[in-house]
Amino acid sequence: MAPRPVNARREFGCIYLSGQVGTTGRHDLLFLSLLMEERGARGGGAPGAFVGLTTEYGRDDLVRAVLEALLSNFAACSRRGELRCRPMCAEECVVRTGVDALAVAVGTSRGSVKFTDESGGQRLRINLIAKIRKRLPDTAQVLHGSSSIPVDAVATINKQGGSVTPSYGIDAAQKQAGIAQGIRKINQGPESQLAWTAALRSDLSERPAEVEPSSAIAAAMAAMTEIVRERMREFGSAGQAR
Repeated sequence: MAPRPVNARREFGCIYLSGQVGTTGRHDLLFLSLLMEERGARGGGAPGAFVGLTTEYGRDDLVRAVLEALLSNFAACSRRGELRCRPMCAEECVVRTGVDALAVAVGTSRGSVKFTDESGGQRLRINLIAKIRKRLPDTAQVLHGSSSIPVDAVATINKQGGSVTPSYGIDAAQKQAGIAQGIRKINQGPESQLAWTAALRSDLSERPAEVEPSSAIAAAMAAMTEIVRERMREFGSAGQAR
């Protein structure tokens, strides 16, 4: 059965609820934490969202929901070394929130620095993606934190004065296998940003007397466009616009 069209505004709901150990909150009040990603506490805040929040809840209820969510994430990580979605929790999340796209924790890692060993590129849990699809055949699964890290872009940035830690991203073949098992949206931010930055730094370095920004920005845009084209071909989305 084909997945329903993705409503991006309703995707957020289960990024971390799907990875939590159990149900949290009072009277179905849940807090969904983004503690594990680069936009979390290290970035100057701790964004998240409450699910089921109404005027009947007071300060104590909010505090309890937040603490339970954070402790749940810490417990999952301390036991497994990574936050991983449980198919049963994913199904519960979709039923309770009505989202039509679910960002699942299946071995991914957010940010421009991912895995420091080459085996990190093989960390997608393909069997887990398949199990979730079996429970949720009409829900589009989303990969956050699955970028492939272009080593040439990292090398170029660092050669031009940058300081990006070399690392390994998710292998393209793994993402193709994930698509076959139910992945319908793949976030590819860091590699596009790395390609942009590498081209920008190179252009500025090659023409140190240039003060007109349009040429350097044009080079950066061209580099980002090319890597997007490459990924669209790899993922089978090229030529699918209607």
